[in-house]
Amino acid sequence: LTSIDSVGPPIDVTVSHWDRLDYNFKGGVDDTIRALTNEILSTIREIATLNSLFREHISFFPTRIDANDPYRLADFAASITTGTPEELQAVLEERDAEMRLHKAL
Repeated sequence: LTSIDSVGPPIDVTVSHWDRLDYNFKGGVDDTIRALTNEILSTIREIATLNSLFREHISFFPTRIDANDPYRLADFAASITTGTPEELQAVLEERDAEMRLHKAL
């Protein structure tokens, strides 16, 4: 958060985005990141088979998230959990793709 421009409503702020660590989405994927990605996707599928409301909620998953982008996948996985605000914030603050996936699990 760089500045609060107007208290609103609605609130108007200026932010600066931090640079995440470089990760080559197209090239060779690290085996650990691939394993974590597969585990997150497997967990999402498993929960969807058990809970019809959750299945309906994630029906838009393929259009919203690129499963090849570990940052966005971790963010999505964290957003559908019941983690504490501190745990969710820790996922968002993590710049390393592997650690971000670990925290999302």
